[in-house]
Order: sequence, then C-alpha cells, then structure tokens
Amino acid sequence: MGYRWIFLVFIIICAISQPVLADFELNLNKGVAAYLKKDYQGA
Repeated sequence: MGYRWIFLVFIIICAISQPVLADFELNLNKGVAAYLKKDYQGA
C-alpha cells in the first residue's frame, strides 16, 4: 500500500510541475539509455 501512495504523490507532483518533469524525463531517459548501453556492453 505504501508504494501506491508514493506513486500517487509522484503523479501529483508530475501534474504540478510539467515543464520541470519534461526536462527530468529527458534526463532520466538519457540516463536509462546510457545505463542500458553500458549494461549491454558489459554483458
């Protein structure tokens, strides 16, 4: 149940700070892509 509350709060924060979220999401996607690329190279 705790995870649902965290997720709900995250969604609310996302809705409030849309421009900030867009920038964060872009950076997150770059980070994930870099991590996956690194992970595949290491495998």
